[in-house]
Amino acid sequence: VTIQAIAWRWGEYFPLPKRVDIAYKLREHHWEGNTTIELELVGVRLPVVTSTVNSTSSPKKAEFYYNKRRYTCSLWESLNELRIRNPEGKVLAIQKGQRIGLLGTKREDAKEVNVTKPPYYPLIKAATRALGLS
Repeated sequence: VTIQAIAWRWGEYFPLPKRVDIAYKLREHHWEGNTTIELELVGVRLPVVTSTVNSTSSPKKAEFYYNKRRYTCSLWESLNELRIRNPEGKVLAIQKGQRIGLLGTKREDAKEVNVTKPPYYPLIKAATRALGLS
């Protein structure tokens, strides 16, 4: 089996991170009596983080108070993710640059929330200050 790759007009994605999600199309190609299977990339993005991804680096952690409540937060730089835990055990997980975060006790059951609106945005600002990021 021979695997070859050619990337046309993909310079904006170079260099690629270690992990990416891809969208592709498979097609059968016939040329000069040979048949090959081609995988055509139609899209690339940073991966959606799942709980099965293991990070080898430790997160930055901090504790802070917001509206007279104690929170803990951690920044997983390898995942580009900020996590904020409230006293009830709910976690708000936000990936850098995203407007939608996940809120819940387990990622599988978490609901999507718009983190640009109160009460989430001021809470995120307090967490980033506690971590020394702003």
